[in-house]
Amino acid sequence: MNIVPGRLTGSPGQLQVSVLGATFPLPWALRGESSAPRDVLVGIRPDDLNPAGGAPAAKVRLGGQVDVCEQTGTAIYATIQCADAVLVAKLPRHPVPAIGEQIELAFDPKDIHLFDGETQDSLLDRSAATSLTPTTAS
Repeated sequence: MNIVPGRLTGSPGQLQVSVLGATFPLPWALRGESSAPRDVLVGIRPDDLNPAGGAPAAKVRLGGQVDVCEQTGTAIYATIQCADAVLVAKLPRHPVPAIGEQIELAFDPKDIHLFDGETQDSLLDRSAATSLTPTTAS
């Protein structure tokens, strides 16, 4: 998992996360008595970072530069310099990004993990009753 420093701001029900130059509403409630503003660690799994082309507007977009590509057969694991962090993203097998290429990635805020910046305890309450954004039936 990619773990990068971020900042939690706002008030209950209207919390925002700032990370890697992007700010977005937090779609989950916090556990217990967690409050903002505070420093946090934001976790984003490589599988949740996707090429931004064609991504829905609700996704958060990040730009970066490809540093390393590892082809594994069905996917490519790319190391990408994004702001002050290095991220690993699992990308489709084709097209293979070139080293040094600028790339735009996207992720759904519902997929992030949020940890306390000091204790590293998980802060999110992911029970269905605490989602702050509407869900749709599949």
